[in-house]
Amino acid sequence: KQEVVFQLVRNLGGFTVVDNVCESTTHVVSGSPRRTLNILLGIARGCWILSFEWVLWCLEHRQWVPEEPYELSDYFPAAP
Repeated sequence: KQEVVFQLVRNLGGFTVVDNVCESTTHVVSGSPRRTLNILLGIARGCWILSFEWVLWCLEHRQWVPEEPYELSDYFPAAP
């Protein structure tokens, strides 16, 4: 799944991929709805917490698609 994210960012640009949430992080993509340190840090920083489906839809449409439908707010109520 990480390689798919790398491919998407290479193809569409506009983002960089990092291993850990930092001050420049805007989106956190989760392969499954697990509470990880990056998810919790992303919520605390106000990042988009998104399912991997968002990545797949972006690849399919060959552009960045709106995040709202893919936000994991059901699993992380503090995320929106």
